[in-house]
Amino acid sequence: MSKAPDNQFRWQLGLRPVRNQAVTIEQLADGKSRLTVPLAHRGWSRLLQRVLPLRNAKVVELDDLGTELLAWCDGQTTFETMIDRYQQRWNLSFFEARTLLIQFFRPLIRRNIIVITADRPAEQETS
Repeated sequence: MSKAPDNQFRWQLGLRPVRNQAVTIEQLADGKSRLTVPLAHRGWSRLLQRVLPLRNAKVVELDDLGTELLAWCDGQTTFETMIDRYQQRWNLSFFEARTLLIQFFRPLIRRNIIVITADRPAEQETS
């Protein structure tokens, strides 16, 4: 099992994905899940909502692997731990696992299904 080299991106491995509490999760057959993300209308879309039937939520369906990865987004599990788990499960290199997880998480972040948290630096904690 190869580890990531120490470089300028090392801090990203300590980031912790967290599920958005406003998202509802419905378990489907075969381990799949359906996520309902509420939409907040602002600006022009708020005005348009008065005359047009705009949707108030968007729905995303995840397969069984996506459902498992979403379960890891508990705010405690670091991105590095997720990479290690994925790497071992599928016999991948560190970089292959990292790339696949980034590709999975990127649209979930854009859709506000998960957010990324980071630990505060030690000098800020004492203030």
